[in-house]
Amino acid sequence: MNNDFYLKVEDIEKKTTNLIKDYQQDFYQYLVNKEHLLEIEMEDTNSLFKHLADDPGIYYFEERFPKFEASITFDEFHEDFTSKWNEIGDTYKSPKFYKTNAEYHFNKIRHGHWVPFYLGKRKKLKNRVMEHILGPKSNKTYAMRLKDRKLDLKYRMSYISLKNLEKEQYFLVEHFEKELRKQLNPIVGKQ
Repeated sequence: MNNDFYLKVEDIEKKTTNLIKDYQQDFYQYLVNKEHLLEIEMEDTNSLFKHLADDPGIYYFEERFPKFEASITFDEFHEDFTSKWNEIGDTYKSPKFYKTNAEYHFNKIRHGHWVPFYLGKRKKLKNRVMEHILGPKSNKTYAMRLKDRKLDLKYRMSYISLKNLEKEQYFLVEHFEKELRKQLNPIVGKQ
């Protein structure tokens, strides 16, 4: 009987893995599709928040740096951006900037193309996206606080609302996020 139980568990694991692999590319295509990306205007965030519901799901931010001189090296860019990203200080908890992912996207960054910036999941999308843009009520919550930063960047975001997802199925969102993170290599956030 013990062996039968473990065979069933193994079967569930295989089916879950296959399910995620089957739909991961669809999730990716949806998130990066220009039709689904919403421009973020820091002066008028209310128009963005009207689109969002407090459903569970996955959200994705892209950013675009202004074009810069071809003579600027990655190390110079990294040093400059890191100092600007960290200007917000130690008062707030903020996601980390990942040098290796930024280096991976450096050619796009240099030429002013959109690059994957941040990927996350949440049981309440609207609240979490608002925290990333406006800042959370608590200093203990990790958030990008984009409005507080003095960065000359453009942002846009997309999301996949999973409003029909049962509470018990939320673990699947974590797996989708993990696989999407490998594919996108966002330059900020957990890795």
